[in-house]
Order: sequence, then C-alpha cells, then structure tokens
Amino acid sequence: MNALICREKKGALRCKIVNSKSDLAVNNPTGSGISNVKKRLDFIYPQKHDLRINDEGDFFVATLQVQLYADAPAYAAPDDGLVMVLQPVSA
Repeated sequence: MNALICREKKGALRCKIVNSKSDLAVNNPTGSGISNVKKRLDFIYPQKHDLRINDEGDFFVATLQVQLYADAPAYAAPDDGLVMVLQPVSA
C-alpha cells in the first residue's frame, strides 16, 4: 500500500504518507535521508512543524504537519477537510 493524503485547515497543512516495505529494502541506520529532511524542516519551518515516522510492521507511516501562517494553530487536529489523495498504481 502506498498513499499520500493531505489536508489543510485553518492555516495548518497535514500530510500522511504510507509506504509499503520491500523485501529487498535494506535497513540503513547510517543513511542521511530522514536526517536531511528534518534539518530542512527545521530551517524552513522552525518551531512550526511536526514530523513523525512510525514503523507499522509491513509499512511505514509518516505524518507531517506544518503551520503555514503565523496566526495559524500550531498543530491543528486532523479533520475531514480532505484536499488531495494520491495512490500510485503498482506496476
């Protein structure tokens, strides 16, 4: 399962990304991908974002919430204000 769901409410953007694990995927704890993403978020949205990555067994779930405007709630609760759902088709 691979999916991207994004919602915006009251100036806060919330995205949830679900990625299946591959049997061929190699666990690389010294990789810099996630570390670089966190550094970029800290630089672009200091004190205005929340990134959580969870290992759910057969897949990873990443949730990113960004405060888009200075007067927006820091971390608004998710709601049904669905903006976009993308689900790629497996080949």
